[in-house]
Amino acid sequence: MNNEEYMEYEGYKLIEAALFSYTFSGTGYELTSGLSAARALPSAGSDAFLMDYVLFRLYLAEKTIRHFPSGFGCMDRVAAGLQDGLHNLPLALRTFSLLRNLDGSFLLLGGGEIQADKAFVEKRFAEFRRIEAFSSGSLEKMISALASLSCFTPNASVITYFVEETKAFLSFLQKKLSLLTPCRISQGARKMTPALSLPGTEAVLDSSFLALLTGLALSCLVMLL
Repeated sequence: MNNEEYMEYEGYKLIEAALFSYTFSGTGYELTSGLSAARALPSAGSDAFLMDYVLFRLYLAEKTIRHFPSGFGCMDRVAAGLQDGLHNLPLALRTFSLLRNLDGSFLLLGGGEIQADKAFVEKRFAEFRRIEAFSSGSLEKMISALASLSCFTPNASVITYFVEETKAFLSFLQKKLSLLTPCRISQGARKMTPALSLPGTEAVLDSSFLALLTGLALSCLVMLL
Protein backbone atom coordinates (compact mmCIF):
# COMPACT_ATOMS: atom_id res chain seq x y z
CA MET A 1 0.00 0.00 0.00
CA ASN A 2 1.43 3.39 -0.98
CA ASN A 3 0.82 6.68 0.83
CA GLU A 4 -2.08 7.77 -1.40
CA GLU A 5 -3.87 4.46 -0.94
CA TYR A 6 -3.39 4.71 2.81
CA MET A 7 -4.96 8.20 2.85
CA GLU A 8 -7.95 6.91 0.87
CA TYR A 9 -8.29 4.11 3.41
CA GLU A 10 -8.31 6.69 6.23
CA GLY A 11 -11.08 8.60 4.44
CA TYR A 12 -13.12 5.42 3.93
CA LYS A 13 -12.80 4.56 7.62
CA LEU A 14 -14.40 7.89 8.58
CA ILE A 15 -17.76 6.36 7.65
CA GLU A 16 -17.37 3.93 10.52
CA ALA A 17 -16.16 6.72 12.80
CA ALA A 18 -19.36 8.66 12.10
CA LEU A 19 -21.45 5.88 13.66
CA PHE A 20 -20.07 6.31 17.17
CA SER A 21 -20.59 8.54 20.16
CA TYR A 22 -17.88 11.00 21.18
CA THR A 23 -19.55 12.32 24.33
CA PHE A 24 -20.50 9.00 25.95
CA SER A 25 -18.05 7.73 28.55
CA GLY A 26 -15.84 5.02 27.09
CA THR A 27 -14.93 4.06 23.54
CA GLY A 28 -16.64 2.06 20.83
CA TYR A 29 -20.18 3.07 21.77
CA GLU A 30 -22.67 3.85 19.04
CA LEU A 31 -24.80 6.98 19.03
CA THR A 32 -27.74 4.94 20.33
CA SER A 33 -25.79 4.08 23.48
CA GLY A 34 -25.26 7.74 24.24
CA LEU A 35 -28.92 8.43 23.69
CA SER A 36 -29.85 5.69 26.14
CA ALA A 37 -27.47 7.06 28.75
CA ALA A 38 -28.86 10.55 28.28
CA ARG A 39 -32.42 9.22 28.53
CA ALA A 40 -33.13 11.01 25.28
CA LEU A 41 -34.36 8.11 23.18
CA PRO A 42 -36.14 9.23 19.99
CA SER A 43 -39.40 7.49 19.12
CA ALA A 44 -41.23 7.68 15.79
CA GLY A 45 -38.88 8.34 12.86
CA SER A 46 -35.79 7.67 14.97
CA ASP A 47 -34.12 5.20 12.56
CA ALA A 48 -34.41 7.57 9.61
CA PHE A 49 -33.30 10.50 11.75
CA LEU A 50 -30.21 8.66 13.03
CA MET A 51 -29.26 7.69 9.48
CA ASP A 52 -29.71 11.30 8.34
CA TYR A 53 -27.59 12.47 11.25
CA VAL A 54 -24.77 10.08 10.32
CA LEU A 55 -24.90 11.42 6.76
CA PHE A 56 -24.88 14.97 8.15
CA ARG A 57 -21.70 14.15 10.07
CA LEU A 58 -20.11 12.84 6.89
CA TYR A 59 -21.22 15.95 5.00
CA LEU A 60 -19.48 18.09 7.63
CA ALA A 61 -16.47 15.75 7.54
CA GLU A 62 -16.07 16.18 3.78
CA LYS A 63 -16.22 19.97 4.14
CA THR A 64 -13.69 19.90 6.98
CA ILE A 65 -11.30 17.68 5.02
CA ARG A 66 -11.42 19.86 1.91
CA HIS A 67 -10.79 23.04 3.92
CA PHE A 68 -8.28 21.61 6.36
CA PRO A 69 -5.10 23.77 6.38
CA SER A 70 -2.68 20.97 5.57
CA GLY A 71 0.54 21.74 3.76
CA PHE A 72 1.18 18.10 2.97
CA GLY A 73 -1.12 17.83 -0.05
CA CYS A 74 -2.82 14.67 1.20
CA MET A 75 -6.34 15.80 2.07
CA ASP A 76 -7.64 15.30 -1.46
CA ARG A 77 -6.91 11.58 -1.13
CA VAL A 78 -8.71 11.43 2.23
CA ALA A 79 -11.72 13.13 0.63
CA ALA A 80 -11.55 10.69 -2.29
CA GLY A 81 -11.65 7.71 0.07
CA LEU A 82 -14.64 9.15 1.90
CA GLN A 83 -16.42 9.82 -1.40
CA ASP A 84 -15.78 6.26 -2.55
CA GLY A 85 -17.40 4.95 0.63
CA LEU A 86 -20.35 7.34 0.31
CA HIS A 87 -20.97 6.26 -3.29
CA ASN A 88 -21.16 2.66 -2.07
CA LEU A 89 -22.60 3.32 1.38
CA PRO A 90 -24.78 0.18 1.77
CA LEU A 91 -21.72 -2.00 1.05
CA ALA A 92 -19.53 0.07 3.38
CA LEU A 93 -22.04 -0.21 6.25
CA ARG A 94 -22.45 -3.92 5.61
CA THR A 95 -18.68 -4.35 5.69
CA PHE A 96 -18.30 -2.53 9.00
CA SER A 97 -21.20 -4.52 10.43
CA LEU A 98 -19.54 -7.79 9.43
CA LEU A 99 -16.24 -6.66 10.92
CA ARG A 100 -17.97 -5.90 14.20
CA ASN A 101 -19.53 -9.37 14.16
CA LEU A 102 -16.12 -10.92 13.59
CA ASP A 103 -14.85 -8.91 16.55
CA GLY A 104 -17.55 -10.33 18.80
CA SER A 105 -19.73 -7.23 18.87
CA PHE A 106 -22.42 -5.82 16.59
CA LEU A 107 -23.41 -2.67 14.75
CA LEU A 108 -26.89 -1.19 15.09
CA LEU A 109 -26.78 1.85 12.83
CA GLY A 110 -26.98 1.27 9.11
CA GLY A 111 -28.45 -2.19 9.45
CA GLY A 112 -32.06 -1.23 8.81
CA GLU A 113 -34.11 -1.01 5.66
CA ILE A 114 -33.00 2.51 4.70
CA GLN A 115 -31.20 2.19 1.39
CA ALA A 116 -28.73 5.07 1.41
CA ASP A 117 -27.47 4.60 -2.13
CA LYS A 118 -25.47 7.17 -4.10
CA ALA A 119 -28.58 9.04 -5.29
CA PHE A 120 -29.99 9.20 -1.76
CA VAL A 121 -26.70 10.49 -0.34
CA GLU A 122 -26.40 13.17 -3.03
CA LYS A 123 -29.98 14.28 -2.40
CA ARG A 124 -29.37 14.51 1.35
CA PHE A 125 -26.10 16.44 0.87
CA ALA A 126 -27.95 18.98 -1.28
CA GLU A 127 -30.54 19.34 1.50
CA PHE A 128 -27.76 19.72 4.10
CA ARG A 129 -26.28 22.60 2.09
CA ARG A 130 -29.67 24.30 2.10
CA ILE A 131 -30.09 23.69 5.85
CA GLU A 132 -26.61 25.00 6.60
CA ALA A 133 -27.22 28.20 4.64
CA PHE A 134 -30.60 28.72 6.32
CA SER A 135 -29.27 28.07 9.84
CA SER A 136 -26.49 30.68 9.74
CA GLY A 137 -24.07 28.45 11.62
CA SER A 138 -26.43 27.50 14.45
CA LEU A 139 -26.09 23.79 15.21
CA GLU A 140 -29.37 23.84 17.15
CA LYS A 141 -31.21 25.06 14.04
CA MET A 142 -29.39 22.54 11.85
CA ILE A 143 -30.35 19.58 14.07
CA SER A 144 -33.97 20.72 14.23
CA ALA A 145 -34.13 21.14 10.44
CA LEU A 146 -32.37 17.81 10.01
CA ALA A 147 -35.04 16.08 12.08
CA SER A 148 -37.78 17.50 9.88
CA LEU A 149 -36.38 15.57 6.90
CA SER A 150 -37.46 12.32 8.57
CA CYS A 151 -40.67 13.79 10.05
CA PHE A 152 -39.19 13.44 13.53
CA THR A 153 -39.85 15.98 16.30
CA PRO A 154 -36.95 15.99 18.78
CA ASN A 155 -37.29 17.23 22.33
CA ALA A 156 -34.80 19.64 23.91
CA SER A 157 -32.61 16.85 25.35
CA VAL A 158 -32.28 15.16 21.95
CA ILE A 159 -31.28 18.43 20.27
CA THR A 160 -28.74 19.15 23.02
CA TYR A 161 -27.30 15.64 22.74
CA PHE A 162 -26.80 15.85 18.98
CA VAL A 163 -25.37 19.37 19.14
CA GLU A 164 -22.76 18.17 21.65
CA GLU A 165 -22.11 15.03 19.59
CA THR A 166 -21.55 17.14 16.47
CA LYS A 167 -19.04 19.36 18.25
CA ALA A 168 -17.24 16.34 19.70
CA PHE A 169 -17.13 14.54 16.33
CA LEU A 170 -15.66 17.59 14.60
CA SER A 171 -13.08 17.90 17.37
CA PHE A 172 -12.17 14.23 16.88
CA LEU A 173 -11.88 14.80 13.12
CA GLN A 174 -9.67 17.87 13.49
CA LYS A 175 -7.33 15.95 15.77
CA LYS A 176 -7.24 12.96 13.42
CA LEU A 177 -6.41 15.11 10.40
CA SER A 178 -3.74 17.04 12.29
CA LEU A 179 -1.96 13.75 13.03
CA LEU A 180 -1.65 12.88 9.34
CA THR A 181 1.88 14.14 8.97
CA PRO A 182 4.18 12.75 6.23
CA CYS A 183 5.95 10.59 8.80
CA ARG A 184 2.70 9.16 10.20
CA ILE A 185 1.34 8.56 6.71
CA SER A 186 4.42 6.64 5.62
CA GLN A 187 4.40 4.59 8.82
CA GLY A 188 0.72 3.78 8.40
CA ALA A 189 1.18 2.75 4.77
CA ARG A 190 4.08 0.47 5.68
CA LYS A 191 2.12 -1.17 8.50
CA MET A 192 -0.69 -2.02 6.12
CA THR A 193 1.54 -3.35 3.36
CA PRO A 194 2.22 -7.12 3.25
CA ALA A 195 5.84 -7.84 4.09
CA LEU A 196 7.77 -9.71 1.43
CA SER A 197 8.10 -13.33 2.51
CA LEU A 198 11.58 -14.63 3.14
CA PRO A 199 12.37 -18.33 2.91
CA GLY A 200 10.86 -20.07 5.91
CA THR A 201 8.85 -17.02 7.02
CA GLU A 202 5.24 -15.92 6.60
CA ALA A 203 3.97 -12.65 5.21
CA VAL A 204 2.73 -10.24 7.83
CA LEU A 205 -0.32 -8.04 7.31
CA ASP A 206 -1.69 -5.40 9.66
CA SER A 207 -4.68 -6.90 11.46
CA SER A 208 -7.03 -3.96 10.86
CA PHE A 209 -6.32 -3.99 7.13
CA LEU A 210 -6.75 -7.76 6.99
CA ALA A 211 -10.06 -7.39 8.84
CA LEU A 212 -11.23 -4.78 6.34
CA LEU A 213 -10.33 -6.99 3.39
CA THR A 214 -12.11 -9.91 5.06
CA GLY A 215 -15.21 -7.79 5.62
CA LEU A 216 -15.25 -6.60 2.02
CA ALA A 217 -14.95 -10.15 0.77
CA LEU A 218 -17.78 -11.32 3.02
CA SER A 219 -19.96 -8.39 1.93
CA CYS A 220 -19.46 -9.24 -1.72
CA LEU A 221 -20.29 -12.88 -0.98
CA VAL A 222 -23.49 -11.90 0.83
CA MET A 223 -24.56 -9.70 -2.08
CA LEU A 224 -24.10 -12.59 -4.49
CA LEU A 225 -26.22 -15.01 -2.45
